[in-house]
Amino acid sequence: MVFGFSGIIILVIIYFSIKISNLENRVEGLHYKLDTIKAQTNFPGYPVDEELLELLGQGEEIKAVKKARQAFGLSLVEGKRYVDNLKTDNS
Repeated sequence: MVFGFSGIIILVIIYFSIKISNLENRVEGLHYKLDTIKAQTNFPGYPVDEELLELLGQGEEIKAVKKARQAFGLSLVEGKRYVDNLKTDNS
């Protein structure tokens, strides 16, 4: 056996790491395209944004982040970033 069991495990991990990285890059590209389309069409925003702004107005930032995560399938960091950007854009 050339690689052994641990070598095979390492190759599998490397393979999946590359696949995940490629998917993350594709998703980031799609976000960029959607933001560009949104800016060019004067799209008012996502329907959930109104609910998020209402939660922010009530001082419920944690609930707003949770709602954004549920609505868009975001990680905690991405949800926080989305809510922060929404808050900044509407100040």
